[in-house]
Amino acid sequence: AVDSYDVYTTNGPLGLSSLWELHRLERPELKDRPFTPRTPPSLQNIAGSMFSVLRQRDILLHHPYDSFTPVVNLLEAAADDPDVLAIKITLYRVGSNPPVVQALKKARLNNKQVAAVVELKARFDEEANITWARKLEQAGVHPLLARLYAARGVGSKEQLDDGLALLLPPAGLKGAVDAAVLLADAIAKNKRLCIVADYDCDGATACAVAIRGLRLLGAKHVSYIVPDRVVDGYGLTAPISQRVKDSGADVLITVDNGIASFEGVATAKALGLQVLVTDHHLPALVNGDIQLPEADVIVNPNQPGCTFESKSIAGVGVMFYVLLALRAELRARGVFTAQNQPKVDNLLPLVALGTVADVVKLDANNRRLVAQGLKRIRAGVLPAGMAALFAAAGRKTQTASSFDFGFALGPRINAAGRLSDMTLGIECLLTDDAGRADELAHTLDGINRQRRDLEGGMREQ
Repeated sequence: AVDSYDVYTTNGPLGLSSLWELHRLERPELKDRPFTPRTPPSLQNIAGSMFSVLRQRDILLHHPYDSFTPVVNLLEAAADDPDVLAIKITLYRVGSNPPVVQALKKARLNNKQVAAVVELKARFDEEANITWARKLEQAGVHPLLARLYAARGVGSKEQLDDGLALLLPPAGLKGAVDAAVLLADAIAKNKRLCIVADYDCDGATACAVAIRGLRLLGAKHVSYIVPDRVVDGYGLTAPISQRVKDSGADVLITVDNGIASFEGVATAKALGLQVLVTDHHLPALVNGDIQLPEADVIVNPNQPGCTFESKSIAGVGVMFYVLLALRAELRARGVFTAQNQPKVDNLLPLVALGTVADVVKLDANNRRLVAQGLKRIRAGVLPAGMAALFAAAGRKTQTASSFDFGFALGPRINAAGRLSDMTLGIECLLTDDAGRADELAHTLDGINRQRRDLEGGMREQ
């Protein structure tokens, strides 16, 4: 229900007109809607500010990079603007800045929805960096690498160890143990499980990890539904919950979505479904307070009370941790022993792909997940669909790197969710048939070429 998109910027259009054109191609009903790039009068005299705003009558997105002054001015203007119903702000340096806090409080008093993301970055500490670099050199690290690592916050050689034994324990992720009990009970009772996935690469890999992992751990009936970006919108909605119920499922499991799906979860519960939400996004703010859906179990490192250190873990990583907790629960029940338990670490190539493609912060835990996934890919241990995607992109698994995830495989999977149907991407990651994998990978490659042609045409225009 948006009549026009206004792009407010002080340093050029930032390609947002091309973004709008792509959006119009995806949604024909927006064909005749106007696109108006302009600079708001209140910001015209702010010299050298580095930020951009996408304002579309009902939502205002703001990503500041430098000075807080224009941020506060903009927030105060948005707080008083009757056309702005919601504000989502990402801050990289906030501390306890009172003007920002006051502006957000003012917006709340004016009945606007406010969501704030704060990512703290360590200040450059030259003295500490020198100390860390010397410790690394003394531990045998090359002097140049020691300085580079130290500048990125690595203070000891132990932090460079990417061994699986150093992964954060699943028990530290709030809800993981309860999720394991729910799933173990469901598997024992032969219940039908249905995964509700997101339509990006993180969601597709999380769905593939969930299905492969649950089947590996004994689930007999596992299916999935992925919403259509245009028809269904984002996340678990009430109609999606109804579709899950109609499919005959007993348990609904979200991956990479669900933390703000109040109506969808409520509908699923009313229909008699058990609901497990696995997500990594921030919870919703309702009247200034964090609110969670009434699911049976929620697994999310960013929910209140969760002490899990890796707050930047991707959705696929959260689902992988649920599987680790489930395997431990099944061991405790005597279903498996440490000697005969299934090897869920073979799912790490998928975890690595989704983690890099979702552009989450590579903290120590995420870095280990990605490193372990890459090691297996280089050794030839990866799903047939991933191998086919490497081949379709002209990349070699023997020399796989995070670049391949971010610029070769990830875009081909994401293209399906943007221009076609993400089911293609998920099926490619699920199949173990080399011929079927090759067919799906080439289909995804063709969709990605179409996406590049569209973007190229927009840039030329």
